Amino acid sequence: MPSTMQSRCLACLLLLLVALALLAGPPAEAGLSWQDDDGERSAAALLTEFDTEVRGLLVETRLTQHYINHTDQWLEGRYTAALPADAAVHGLTLRIGERLIEGEIRLREEARIEYEAAKMEGRRSALVENQQGNLFRTRVAHVGPGEVVEVTLRFSHLVRFEHGRFVLSLPLSLVSRYGSAPALDGIFSGMESAAEPGAAATATVRMLIDPGVAIEPPFSDTHKLDRREHALGIELTSGAQPISADRDLVVQWLPKPGQAPTAALFTQTVGDSDYGLLMVVPPTRPGPRLARELILIVDTSGSMQGVSLHAAKAAAKMALGGLEATDRFNLIRFSSDHQLLFERSSAPTPDNLAQALAFIERFSANGGTEMTAALNAAFTLPADADRVRQVVFVTDGAVSHEDRISAQVGQQAGQARLFAVGIGPAPNAHFLRKAAELGRGSALMVRDPGEAQTRMGELLQQLDSPLLTRLSVHSEVPVQTLPEMLPDLYAGQPLLLMLRGDQLRGKLRIEGVSQGASWQREFALSRRNDHGVGRLYGRRLIDSLEDQLRLSGETPELRAQMETTALAFGLASRYTSFVAFERSPSRAADSALRKLAFANASPAGADGFAQTALGWKMGMLIALLLSAMALLLRWRP
Repeated sequence: MPSTMQSRCLACLLLLLVALALLAGPPAEAGLSWQDDDGERSAAALLTEFDTEVRGLLVETRLTQHYINHTDQWLEGRYTAALPADAAVHGLTLRIGERLIEGEIRLREEARIEYEAAKMEGRRSALVENQQGNLFRTRVAHVGPGEVVEVTLRFSHLVRFEHGRFVLSLPLSLVSRYGSAPALDGIFSGMESAAEPGAAATATVRMLIDPGVAIEPPFSDTHKLDRREHALGIELTSGAQPISADRDLVVQWLPKPGQAPTAALFTQTVGDSDYGLLMVVPPTRPGPRLARELILIVDTSGSMQGVSLHAAKAAAKMALGGLEATDRFNLIRFSSDHQLLFERSSAPTPDNLAQALAFIERFSANGGTEMTAALNAAFTLPADADRVRQVVFVTDGAVSHEDRISAQVGQQAGQARLFAVGIGPAPNAHFLRKAAELGRGSALMVRDPGEAQTRMGELLQQLDSPLLTRLSVHSEVPVQTLPEMLPDLYAGQPLLLMLRGDQLRGKLRIEGVSQGASWQREFALSRRNDHGVGRLYGRRLIDSLEDQLRLSGETPELRAQMETTALAFGLASRYTSFVAFERSPSRAADSALRKLAFANASPAGADGFAQTALGWKMGMLIALLLSAMALLLRWRP
């Protein structure tokens, strides 16, 4: 029989082995599975397809998710997907074999009730809800043994034109958000805000581009795509093998020399109203350089582990290298806490820059993503009346309380300008662009760490001098415009203006100031049928109403206006959802329905503990290690 000391040592060893097992977690190659009383079974597989058509700046995408049940059980699948930051989700279809069921827009509570009722009655059904920001959650009930069910989302969005190139991005993965998801209706817990990484790691892509201007061949630095040209445009596909979904898909194309647009107008008539999308590219001549105070805020939380933090440090160093003697600067790093380099912004002297570089070198990724205190510190630093305060915020945006932080920017920024730099293979573009908009700045996404210094250089060059200020819109006919308050425009940053009127006709004039002189451009409005413009206006109107909600809180009148707008344009929102269900039951009432959450792929380059909060496993690990140490100390001879 083992001695007492041997038994005690064995007990400690078992505790340590359990702790290490929790720390290690499931192997990276593990697929989806579910457990019941009989043990672990193979689970349903999920395939994802993107079918995208581009016409000028307008994009229509069909995202199809295939739920394949390899088990002998009836399953309910749940999947959280990130969509483009400006996506207007306007359609849902459910395909079961040869049957196609079209989804309908409902108020959120009504859609939930209809889905749950269909599920209880054994009918196949699907529900699409806007969980937060650009995160949408799909649920599909009653995937039968050996069965394939397809759920298709349809959404409209835009190509971005920045720094002389067209950029289209499709989120294929998402960074797990720090903190509990905001309870829009009291049902989502923090654990359900995003599935754990490890599955749904591939996708197929078909993209048809009709650019409207002569362009160089489109390309992608993030994924290998096959390209061919035909009468309808340029087609990009993932080819015989699906692409990795561990990073956003980014496709770019450059206009041929002399073909870069200076303006573009798209219009659509829907019902009794005309809608328009106007892009205006500012003049390119640089103006006088601004006297500025540059405040760099760098995210060093756990979700920045790996290539994201390396890129953030490189970007911060690049920013320091662009300072001039007349500038002032400061640095703030944050995770679970925050730290300022200087109590007040200082001149870029050799000694101060050396302190800043040493400060950056000490950055390490750990802890939570607590942005609020860092932003407050930046906006409340002693003001310098002779300089424009520019706050450059470098982060992956992995937070759940997006609305609260965006509202803070809108309330505190004052005369400062916030410029958000999204770092990593799958930054939270929706939140970063919204924060920059409320901070009257702009957002930049750096998905390739090798480009961090180059892209930061572009941003700093852009910040040197605004090209257009004090912009205003004048029209011969009554026109509603979004945004209502127009931002200053910097180099490489066009103005995107949404329009609505009973009839878009006559002349529309945009006025402003460029390099101290008056500037204006005039456009002839015309009625066309550019598909998707109306829905994009509806999405932008909902965004504008959400800004009011963030800044002033929810009121019955504001909620009613948001609901009416979303239902009128047929769009998913925080108050409306899509639901689809078959009319007759497919599952016997006495058979069990098991739930299965599908995971998103882990973003590329994330190290083993890239999550901002390690959750109950880390807590259990620490408790077990402490217990083992206490036992050893207590039993020490």
